[in-house]
Amino acid sequence: MGAHEQPGPSRSRRPGRIFLAIAAVAALAAGGWALSLDRTPQAVPTTTVPSTIAPTSTSSSTTTTEPIAVENPYGGDVTIGISSEPITLNPLLEGGGAEILHLIGRTAWAGAVALEGVTLDPVPVLLSEIPTLDNGGLVKNEDGTVTVIYRIDPNARWEDGSPVTGADFELTYELVMDPSLPIRAEVRAPYAAIIPDSLQVDASTVTFALDGPSLAYLDVFSIVVPAAQVGDSDFTTDWNDRFWMSAGPFEFGVWVPGEWITMDRNDEYWGIDAETGQDLPYLDHLVFEVAAAVGGPVAGFQTGAFDVIGVPPDPVVISELEAFENADVEIGWGPSWEHLSFQFGPGRFGRNLDSLNEYLDYRRAVAHAIDRGKIAAVVSGGLGSVLDSPLSVVWPAAASSGWSEYKRDTDGVAAALDALRAGIEVSIPRAVLTTNSTPERTLAAGELGSMFAAEGIALEVEPPEETGVYFLETIGPGRFDLAQWSWVPTVGPSGAVADIRRWFLLTPQAGGSNFSRWPGSAGEPADVVRLTDLLEDVATELDLEEVKAMLSEIETLMADLVVTVPLYAELNAGAVHADALSGYRHSIIPGGDTWNAATWYRTDG
Repeated sequence: MGAHEQPGPSRSRRPGRIFLAIAAVAALAAGGWALSLDRTPQAVPTTTVPSTIAPTSTSSSTTTTEPIAVENPYGGDVTIGISSEPITLNPLLEGGGAEILHLIGRTAWAGAVALEGVTLDPVPVLLSEIPTLDNGGLVKNEDGTVTVIYRIDPNARWEDGSPVTGADFELTYELVMDPSLPIRAEVRAPYAAIIPDSLQVDASTVTFALDGPSLAYLDVFSIVVPAAQVGDSDFTTDWNDRFWMSAGPFEFGVWVPGEWITMDRNDEYWGIDAETGQDLPYLDHLVFEVAAAVGGPVAGFQTGAFDVIGVPPDPVVISELEAFENADVEIGWGPSWEHLSFQFGPGRFGRNLDSLNEYLDYRRAVAHAIDRGKIAAVVSGGLGSVLDSPLSVVWPAAASSGWSEYKRDTDGVAAALDALRAGIEVSIPRAVLTTNSTPERTLAAGELGSMFAAEGIALEVEPPEETGVYFLETIGPGRFDLAQWSWVPTVGPSGAVADIRRWFLLTPQAGGSNFSRWPGSAGEPADVVRLTDLLEDVATELDLEEVKAMLSEIETLMADLVVTVPLYAELNAGAVHADALSGYRHSIIPGGDTWNAATWYRTDG
């Protein structure tokens, strides 16, 4: 684990707060990740520099921005409570995917592109702009391949002052693609789209070819390592207890195992706060302190030991912290989202010989029978809300109004059942719900039983299954009539495209997971054809605006066809002592609460 042990940070207390003064430690600092440091808390066009940080060619505080009346203060430390330590500090290797590691590392790592922490839009980090067809960064070739041109931000530099160059990208590619290295599968996967031997680099550009059109250009080179430092190292051992050089706002300080990891201000960081014209970051140090005491980070936050913590998705804990003096609890939704799934394959008849899932009018009756707001409130202790658009927790810009038309509506149920009975003979529709025994699903199943009965639909709720059996023997093979479970998507545009196809594109194939066996219902062939075409076409679309429009239409069609019924998204929260720290914005990106740590500043002197 951490080998660079140093004396611990000295502490001086003021009422309710803890301040840390940490001696600067010569260190080797961290590199980037796909969802790494972003430089703005605002939504921006995808081809521009993030709006709260402007590029600058010097580290001087002299800028071309308009003078400001009030400047944000520099200095001070922030303590972030963490429940455990990373296994390794190398984010590329197996074991490097832990959320705790990314919470720490994203303050120093930098890649080609990152996700803005709130909008989940892609923004350039080491690039001057995101490549597009319009700016010449993407070129469709006659042979079906796509040439990608990265233009490196001329201001981008490592913590030693050296510029980021194409050589850094080249070494990153060689490391990721080296079969002898234990590179994490999710890191290596997007690089498979790069045609071998197509990579060409110079001091300011990186050029490579994709084997076909896809959004892989947003995902590769999400971790960039400094070639001059890492090139001659043993990659599997040398970076487990230290970070390599930083190209982010903070650089590695010290790791005292079992106690804390510190990150120090990177004086070579080139980011500028566009709202004030000031150099970033504002803080001197970030301290990630292991919460060893009973109660973990939450208890430490309540005693004033921690300025910022991630909050468990527990309504009781969230409510307690909301009532705590000077605590600001920011509640997000997702990315995990819960739904009621219809099975369209033959496996449903093993549960319910009378299954009617293939009939659109029946599915609409079911959707109108459910009070989704009540279910969301019951499972979240009153904190949750209805999920009308799964895309809203994956990539908000692509979200449609989705399932908003489906509310508890007795007249709507009656009209849908009348339309159903006009085509088939059925007196009381019968459904069978299969689920596992998580507390939230047990609560939801009870509510669903009452709601269906009140609207004239007989719902049999089967005894909860053990989780392993449920997912391996029921959900995977499609042996259910109705079932409830959650999807855990990959956020951002490329994640939205991959996941929406994984959820609903045709019958499962190798590596697929369309457990509902959609499509397969009768009565809406034109919409099914359009939906299937869109699901195919969106995978090869390069223009993000077109991708956004296609995803929104896909979701609208899925709602019209009631392919599934979204219920609610998981609570996802973070807490900050707002009387002492400004600029914090919670993010649902895994380990994402430090995504804009460059713009945090203390307000308590």
